[in-house]
Amino acid sequence: MNTLKSYFYSLKNINPDILKLIALITMTMDHIGHVFFPGEFMVLRFFGRFSFPIFIFLLTSHLAEKDIYKKYILRLLPFAFLSLIIVTPFDIYIKETFKLTILWSLLLYTLTLFCFEKISNENTPSFIKGFCYFLTLSVGLTLSLIVDYGYFGYLFAITLYGYFKTNKNIYLYFTLLFSFLLNSKGFFIYPTLILIMCTTSFLVTLFLLQQKRPPNKNHRRFLKPWWVFYTYFPVHFFVLYITYIFLNS
Repeated sequence: MNTLKSYFYSLKNINPDILKLIALITMTMDHIGHVFFPGEFMVLRFFGRFSFPIFIFLLTSHLAEKDIYKKYILRLLPFAFLSLIIVTPFDIYIKETFKLTILWSLLLYTLTLFCFEKISNENTPSFIKGFCYFLTLSVGLTLSLIVDYGYFGYLFAITLYGYFKTNKNIYLYFTLLFSFLLNSKGFFIYPTLILIMCTTSFLVTLFLLQQKRPPNKNHRRFLKPWWVFYTYFPVHFFVLYITYIFLNS
């Protein structure tokens, strides 16, 4: 019985770097399917549904714990521009679509939450604060249309952060709703497949919500230095696209 309890406790106290590694592996599987097998081997896209909720969980839980918005903005910004130079042109050339990468999505979420915190700390009348919140959210939702995961990804990140900051169930309910809707695009074309993907991201989010916050300080972190984690995204996409062009030339 003690062994079983210890096992379940370990599932609720996973090293954040283990979560990052899972997200990186499943993201890579997703992108292999996206680049080489569009519309085929959908099991690769299925595993890809694990990555986004993990990335957002790690980002929002850290931002909710400490005032480190500027630190994350300064970290994300150069790698977001790097992905714009390396990844986006290939997307336009090969897939004939324009969408800013997930690094821009994370940057947009962080900037929005930074603005929310600034607004909440201002000594101004409530109606002015309300207007500023509305304006920030409106701009964020508009910009979310050109980044990966769109407005459902944006709203998922904002409500998850709200839940971590306030522990109010209203944020939790909306977080779970948006976690389900993250992958709802194309439902009328592939209803069964999309329903499976929606359910997957919903279940992953439920699992992540059980994780201990803040993480145990005794966890041994192994994804170092920090910039390796951010560099991986544009580099692995560059390798995939170069390989694709070589194989199809």
